Amino acid sequence: MTLVPRVAVALLAAGPLALFLAAPAAADPPDVTLAAAVAGSTVTTTLTNDTGADIVCGLGGLRAADDIVNPESVAVFHRSNVVIGPGPREFVFEAVPDGDYLIHWICSENAGPGDEVWGSAPLPEAAYAKPATAEPLPVTVRTQTCFGSLCLPPGLGL
Repeated sequence: MTLVPRVAVALLAAGPLALFLAAPAAADPPDVTLAAAVAGSTVTTTLTNDTGADIVCGLGGLRAADDIVNPESVAVFHRSNVVIGPGPREFVFEAVPDGDYLIHWICSENAGPGDEVWGSAPLPEAAYAKPATAEPLPVTVRTQTCFGSLCLPPGLGL
């Protein structure tokens, strides 16, 4: 049996990503960014931390048709409560099923509840009383069907 985490639980697990009190945002949006690349059924995400300090992050890939606020939505791939030092940090998700996804992410100060929050989700305004610093990142996974060195474009498999 495979356990599929609920999005809000996976990204907002207890600990450093606890709910914060409302306060004006002090973080610059470009201090923490997310990029992604897809190769076959592998999604590689890179969170870049330019804050100069450790942060705690969570990210999750939901099917694009799912709604992050729906408690029944599930993350197809995810990581939660990961401490990220200054610089880039890669996360590789293998065997991701074909489909269109939105990668939702959120990062906060590692020192515990504070004013610094970055990301797209989940519910930054409701959970943190702060606006998002980024949109969810869209990615598309389409595997190819190959016969030796001849590969058919995605969607044309036999």
